[in-house]
Amino acid sequence: EGAVYRHLAALGEQFDALPKGGVQWVREGAIVWPWLGAGAPPRTDTALDASLKPIYAGLFNAWLEAGIYMPPSAFEVGFLCGAHTVTDLERLVGVAAQAWAARA
Repeated sequence: EGAVYRHLAALGEQFDALPKGGVQWVREGAIVWPWLGAGAPPRTDTALDASLKPIYAGLFNAWLEAGIYMPPSAFEVGFLCGAHTVTDLERLVGVAAQAWAARA
């Protein structure tokens, strides 16, 4: 009993320890999202800067091409689940890091 919760807690800790390649990620429990702006991540959707949409679109398209299905909007979040593995998370942040580096 509680195996999924333990798995998610461990997965979250492993996610936090992964090198992120310049992309700032936010994790709150099983919720994850890339924060592409400057300063502290927002805590409400009204605090998000609309100018980040095209940057997020580049990450989203890179994830999609890699077979990773993240939310299509910069104003949404992703969720860790019991089916995810550390390899899945490494791919997620790795693809984001490559797309982030290629945008310049």
